[in-house]
Amino acid sequence: GAVVAYSASVFVLVRVALLRAPTRRKTRTAAYVLLQLWLYIFVSILVVVRAPSPLIGGLISLHTVVFSLKMHSYYATNLLMFEEAEALRSNKLQRQPPPIDASSLKSRAAIATDPPSRELSLKEALSDPVVLPDSFAGSLRRRELSAKKSKVANTVATAGALSPACAPDADSQDEDVFPFSLAWRKFAFFMFLAPTLVYEARYPRTERVRVSYITGYVAQMCIISVIQFVLFSQFVLPPIANSSGSFLFDAMRLAMPSLFVWLLGFYSFFHCALNAWAELTRFADREFYRDFWNATSLDAFWRTWNIPVHEWCFRHIFVESQANYSVSKSNAALATFVLSAVLHEYIFAISFRTMRPAMFAGMLAQVPFIMILRKLSRTGSRGGNLAVWINLFFGHPLIELLYLSKFLEEHGRFFSCSQRAS
Repeated sequence: GAVVAYSASVFVLVRVALLRAPTRRKTRTAAYVLLQLWLYIFVSILVVVRAPSPLIGGLISLHTVVFSLKMHSYYATNLLMFEEAEALRSNKLQRQPPPIDASSLKSRAAIATDPPSRELSLKEALSDPVVLPDSFAGSLRRRELSAKKSKVANTVATAGALSPACAPDADSQDEDVFPFSLAWRKFAFFMFLAPTLVYEARYPRTERVRVSYITGYVAQMCIISVIQFVLFSQFVLPPIANSSGSFLFDAMRLAMPSLFVWLLGFYSFFHCALNAWAELTRFADREFYRDFWNATSLDAFWRTWNIPVHEWCFRHIFVESQANYSVSKSNAALATFVLSAVLHEYIFAISFRTMRPAMFAGMLAQVPFIMILRKLSRTGSRGGNLAVWINLFFGHPLIELLYLSKFLEEHGRFFSCSQRAS
């Protein structure tokens, strides 16, 4: 009920702010910020009161972040489309009629009897096929790629990426532009069904659902879950619950099983779960990750291992901060890591119900690590790829020791097979 109420509030906010009161920018911004704060505060209080296990708390906090990112993408993208529509409307109103020959009495009579011009509404301006170009339905990905080669201030990220190899949605071209993009069914599909964090007025869709395709991935997920459970309960929890007293020794014992559990979890979620869900919803854009295992730098790893989050960060932090606030490229990249660190810390803090800014510090530490590797000329080489895997090899056990050990000390249980140190 709370999720439905929150989603309805987001939808009402965007429609009222952009259609009913488009000039009240401060009120619109304040309402948006309050909705975001209400989401995080409500979930935090819920977890504290209910006190779920770290697994359930992690799922709750992860879904909270997903809803928050989707809300911002829906709000920011429609706001951009609204501003573009207003600019088109202003250009149409500024058009001057062709000059009339003053020597012609007929022309003078026409001027005298011509009714006074009236201001065109936004809907009328949008309805003109000459004024409304096809840029609203242009490919976002092409614009994002061009943003890397040109000035970001001249880059406008618009909705409606289409793949020519996929069957398009049944929506008509007119429904892809503002204000028709504010339809409830588009909002509901994006918030509850689409396996993406970036809002677009139209997504590439497949023609049918393959049941065998979904069944195969679901079967793989079940098998992987059993393997993860065995690895976690037999090789991760015992070293943490029964610490040897040496932090380095415990980290070495946890490094290999932790890496295996993470890799299995990555394959289960990004390859199996997202592909199965995309097939079920006929979502044709299946690029959820790239070959991060071949990354020869840490920044390349962060760009390739989680494509949905990377696309959101690129559009709504990296591009928007440069276009709207005129910040430098390096500062925009730093802001991306700062926000990512805050969200990671929120997920771990809610999951383990403890405030230890280790995840926040670890994410920010990636920035100097990237700079050091560049100075050492290890980026783009085999040594850079080795540095990426060393970061994964030692990063996961450190996080587990800092968060999971504290949780077991205070609560004594993770799930049924957890044990307290004797």
